[in-house]
Amino acid sequence: MAITNVTPDYSVDGQIDASQVADIKASGFKTIICNRPDEESGAVAHAILKKEAKKQGLAFHYMPIAGSGITADNVADLAKIWDGLEKPVLAYCRSGRRAEVVFQQAQLAKPSTGSEASSITEGQIGKTQQHRLVQAKSSSGQNPRGHARLAP
Repeated sequence: MAITNVTPDYSVDGQIDASQVADIKASGFKTIICNRPDEESGAVAHAILKKEAKKQGLAFHYMPIAGSGITADNVADLAKIWDGLEKPVLAYCRSGRRAEVVFQQAQLAKPSTGSEASSITEGQIGKTQQHRLVQAKSSSGQNPRGHARLAP
């Protein structure tokens, strides 16, 4: 495993297998999120990993993201369940990149009350990758479609 910590509560990895779930639990994780579609070449069926996670006492969520790109629905789905997840969370896909980017976008998409900061800042984004998240800003300072794009 090559786990990358994105924040203290969220880490990512490439494809995991059932034999690694006990080690994931021993590392302190409470929830696993699968962002890799079952039909993707080389993927371990999420049902196998879900069964092992349950056996180990871990929560498991299947939230597949197609290799063609992250959608607004992918971002909204993670943002919707984030506060209710038992943390820390390990999310995985083929390389960990989709799992990282969907989290970053979900955190940036959260509405701000002005008094609370998001758990991830633009300065933290992409620390582990040589990319940075660029938000297209309208005149009001908000992204007009609530989306972000990656720029090298």
